[in-house]
Amino acid sequence: MPDPRRSDSSVSRDLVTVIETALAKNADRRYATALDLAEDLRRTREHELIAARPVSRWMRLVRWAQRRPVHAALAAVLIVGLPVLAGMSGYILAKLPAIERQAEADRARTTESHLVRGFALLRQGDLTGSESQFRAAWALSPMNGEALGGLTVVLIGQERSAEALELLDEGRALVATESALGRLRSKVLEDVGREDEAATLLAAQPLPDTSLGYFLAGGQALRRGYATQDVKAFNLAFACFERTIMMSKEARRLHYFELAHAAAHLEDPTKALVVVQLLTHLWPDEAEACYSSGYAFQVFDPEQAIGHFKRAIAIDDGMARAWAAMGRVHLLAGRNQDAEASLRRSIGLDASSRFPHYDLGVALVRSGREADAVAPLRACLELDPKTMVTYPILGTTLATLGKNSEAIEAWRAGLDVDPNDARLLELLGYFLKDVADDPEGAALAFERLARLTPTDPDGWMRLARLCEKSDDYDGAIEAYREIPKSIRTISSRSAGWLISKTDGVSTEPGKGDAD
Repeated sequence: MPDPRRSDSSVSRDLVTVIETALAKNADRRYATALDLAEDLRRTREHELIAARPVSRWMRLVRWAQRRPVHAALAAVLIVGLPVLAGMSGYILAKLPAIERQAEADRARTTESHLVRGFALLRQGDLTGSESQFRAAWALSPMNGEALGGLTVVLIGQERSAEALELLDEGRALVATESALGRLRSKVLEDVGREDEAATLLAAQPLPDTSLGYFLAGGQALRRGYATQDVKAFNLAFACFERTIMMSKEARRLHYFELAHAAAHLEDPTKALVVVQLLTHLWPDEAEACYSSGYAFQVFDPEQAIGHFKRAIAIDDGMARAWAAMGRVHLLAGRNQDAEASLRRSIGLDASSRFPHYDLGVALVRSGREADAVAPLRACLELDPKTMVTYPILGTTLATLGKNSEAIEAWRAGLDVDPNDARLLELLGYFLKDVADDPEGAALAFERLARLTPTDPDGWMRLARLCEKSDDYDGAIEAYREIPKSIRTISSRSAGWLISKTDGVSTEPGKGDAD
């Protein structure tokens, strides 16, 4: 009810109370009888104390809230919330620098994890997997040189140089300050046919003089070492990573892990020991550090390597790489059953890596279980047909099982990938000659092999004798004539014998030297 005093100030407070009580919606508050109302009106006129009591401000507020619940809720939020919000704002402003530092640290940690995994996959030749890791790192930290360099290397390896050039253009500010990235850009320009521009850019690049420059140079040397098994390349990689660490502002897992992988391939166990001591001191409770320590030790001290791998697994049981590496160490030590168990666990966790499949196949062959070995060996090649080491053992395993046509098919599939694989040519040649009774096919294989190794007289001699036995005397003569060329210094007696062999071969069937 509107307050009557707003329209007539002479109305007393007691009269307002009597009217409100008489009109109250709640029956318990209203006058019980008309006589009670009349009595209170008399008391009002006589200025006596009335029986009715005025509605308190609190009660008025409650009734207003009941009539307008939405407005009441909004008012409550404003009354209660504004001081709270003001206090929270002050707290947030005070904490904002610390929050930003924590967010930056988390972003750097996540970026580093992507980089560690990306370069690990790049070492293994998994370009697809490493690309996803580098892209994740680049998305988190668009000015990260390792992410830009790693992703560029992947795109070059996938023959996607146009995309690599776009990426380097996106990171042009980094490329302008880092000679290592400038060299990568020069390579990409050459790949897309801009040779003059590439040569000019390369000539303008100084030698690496930053932590990033040495890191990328070390990565290039490490990959070359894996491809050629050249100890000099691994030594160069180790030196570059050492320089990277010395020039870095802080100890970074990425740098030390790459250093450990270079140390594993050196002929100096002392360097591996030093790296492992650093890793275990800096990151004693990190699975990746334990894994890298085991990798560095796997050649020099297999038992300690297994201990580090077990430590990595204890920290992270789902670390497939640690299971795979431990399986390989068991395999090298001749513990085939232990190797099989570790490798199967690795494949169960991550079946996308080719090498655990290959190692499992080898372990099964060594255990005399050739029939079981075929599947993992084929799985390895399905993941990466360029895993050339798999073709010889797959073909040999199939031949052992009596599957001659499949064995020949496996070796020829490998030669389709790499026509110059000497081991495959030798296996195929002997198998065609001795088992498949295909002298013509064997002769073709041996001829290719001999031309691959022109300084090896045994290859030409093998081909010559095979040609003779298959009555291919022209081929035999050509092969015999190649033998002296393959020997830099040859005694006159040997030369005379070779010449007599050549002259004694007839082009007519049945008239040549049968030996």
